[in-house]
Amino acid sequence: MIKKIIFAATIFVVMLGGAGCMNNRGERVNVNAEALAILEQKYGVKFEYLAPTGKSYSGTREFFVRSESFPGWNVLVEIENFRSEDRIFRDNFLAFKYRDKSIELFHTLATTVFSEARIHYRVANRGLSPDLPAEATFQEFLSDTRGPLIIMVELKASDFSSDEQIIKVADLFAENIALFNLTIIVVDDSIYGSLDSDELGKQIALRQFVRCAKITEGDGTPRIRWI
Repeated sequence: MIKKIIFAATIFVVMLGGAGCMNNRGERVNVNAEALAILEQKYGVKFEYLAPTGKSYSGTREFFVRSESFPGWNVLVEIENFRSEDRIFRDNFLAFKYRDKSIELFHTLATTVFSEARIHYRVANRGLSPDLPAEATFQEFLSDTRGPLIIMVELKASDFSSDEQIIKVADLFAENIALFNLTIIVVDDSIYGSLDSDELGKQIALRQFVRCAKITEGDGTPRIRWI
């Protein structure tokens, strides 16, 4: 029992107390606690440390935090150069804030061309630009170019007539979003709406679809790769 308590205490120290580094004055700084304080000051809500992501590497630390004000949001925090005093803090709080609005926009863009569409979108575990303010507008969020929005649009075969439709959707996304990775998949009507994004990914891997395209954008011009 005592060994278990010591082990649990050791893990807690590694997660929080062990998250420190030395500053130029030889003082130990807990960068995780510093990140929480910065988030709370920036967004005006209380956050608590949740767990490391398992993706931390030399020079950068990544972990999740959460807030009782926003249940279900596991916000990512990135600390670049965390051993240095010029460390950079990033998070994806705004991506959660604008998630529903993003899905609404994606659906509007797709149904401008098709009569029906299903949007599969998850907030990416990637910090946004550190200079993006807490009060950033939805358009400013869409204009952030640090990392692409990962989006999948599911369409049904009876609504698809030509590749030109997909090209039009790609152009609409490029007009409204600075950086994205978009997958458009057309499936048989019999399975439309019954699969989640992971299952649709398997359909793509097995090439079990009517039509599929992967579209990337980074300079205003969508690049389409037909699968």
